[in-house]
Amino acid sequence: MKTDLPDVLVLGDSHSIALADGCRALGMRVESLYLSGNLWHAGRVALHAQHGFWVQGMPAAQKQILALRERLGGRSLLSRDVPVLASFGFHLGRVVPLFSLHGHMAEPKDFEANSNALYASQSLVDGYVTAFRGQHLRVARRMGRLAPTTFVLPPHYSTWGNLRHFALRIAARLQAQGLRVYDPALAFDPSGAPLEQKWLTSAGNHGNAEYGQAVVGHMLDKGLINRRP
Repeated sequence: MKTDLPDVLVLGDSHSIALADGCRALGMRVESLYLSGNLWHAGRVALHAQHGFWVQGMPAAQKQILALRERLGGRSLLSRDVPVLASFGFHLGRVVPLFSLHGHMAEPKDFEANSNALYASQSLVDGYVTAFRGQHLRVARRMGRLAPTTFVLPPHYSTWGNLRHFALRIAARLQAQGLRVYDPALAFDPSGAPLEQKWLTSAGNHGNAEYGQAVVGHMLDKGLINRRP
C-alpha cells in the first residue's frame, strides 16, 4: 500500500499543538505527536529502535505512537525523508520555578533590581540544565542522526528573566551538539520583548494557532522547512 508521507512531523509537548496548527493552516501535510510535558520531564519518553519513540508505562500514549506509525505506512516515526519539528527538551515550567525558589536570578538586570535576590552564575544554570535536561539532550543528539530535525524554542511570553535565560541556555546546549535550533522570538520583536497578548492563548503561556502559523511561515521563509514536491 502506497503511503503519502507528510511534509513534516511535529513532535513534542503542548507547544507542538500551535506548530502543527500552523503547518495545516499553510497547507502542509502534517502529522503530529503531542505528549504531555510531564512525560517528557519525567524521562518516560525515549527513543525506540523500531517505533522511533516510545513511552514507558503509558498504554494510551503507546497507542498514539502505533496509530501514527500505521498512518506512516508502518515505518518508524524517525526517518531521513520526513523532517521533524521538535518542541521538547525545554519544559521550563518544571525547572525554572524550582531553580528560582530561593530568589536566584540569572539575569544581571533582574538581580540588580531586587535587593533580596541571589545571583545565579552561568555555571549554576548550566548545572541545572545538565541535571534536569541531560537525558533530553542525549535523546536530541541521537534523534538528530535519525531524522532531519529542527528544535523550536517555546514562545517568549514573560518578562521573567530566568524563564528566557533557561530557554536560551538549553538552546545553546542543543546547538553545541550540532543540532538545528530556531528561536521565533526575534522575528516577532527584534528588541527581544515578550510576545503581545494577541499571539497567546487565554492562559497566556502558550502560543495560539495564529502564533503557530506565523512561526511556521517564518521557518518556511528561512528554508528551515521544505515542502515535499
